[in-house]
Amino acid sequence: LGMFKNYFVIGFRNIRKQWSTSLINILGLSTAIGLALTTFIFIDYQLNMDSFHTKRNSIYQVINTVQEGDSDLARWGDSPLVLGPQAQLDHSVIKDFTRIEFHNGNLRRGDNVFNEFMAFVDPSYLKMFDFPIKYGNRSALEEKKNIVIGQETAIKYFGHEDPMGKQMSIKFSNGVIQQYIVGA
Repeated sequence: LGMFKNYFVIGFRNIRKQWSTSLINILGLSTAIGLALTTFIFIDYQLNMDSFHTKRNSIYQVINTVQEGDSDLARWGDSPLVLGPQAQLDHSVIKDFTRIEFHNGNLRRGDNVFNEFMAFVDPSYLKMFDFPIKYGNRSALEEKKNIVIGQETAIKYFGHEDPMGKQMSIKFSNGVIQQYIVGA
């Protein structure tokens, strides 16, 4: 212990004596460590994102390349709505497809009303992806009046009670109000 104490005393004396050089070294070392950790976290996130899906090696996203203006090419992650069903008819290697459309709307349950970001998907979505389901079953989306909500949304609207079979309403941006039942 005496040796470590001596090292720290000498180190602090050198820092006080040559504070500008020490400051540059400390800032450089902390920046390098911070960048290395950030790079590691980013790469780990990209390599392991959605790795729990069992069919992840056979799921692909259609990306369109669109020309904007005279020469700019843009890549869009969306496609025409009819592309999925038509591609499945034309190509026998496509076993299933799902389309995803994102919108905002007012989700209401009793007195609780919040503007939510929602994803509208085909019934095959829960067959393709293995998102964990706490209540309900994977065939919930086959019924058009069913919705699937996440755990945070369920707690926000229902507390810790089972939300299955409960009714919720969505007011869309065009003013249309639809009633839905929680299916999962």
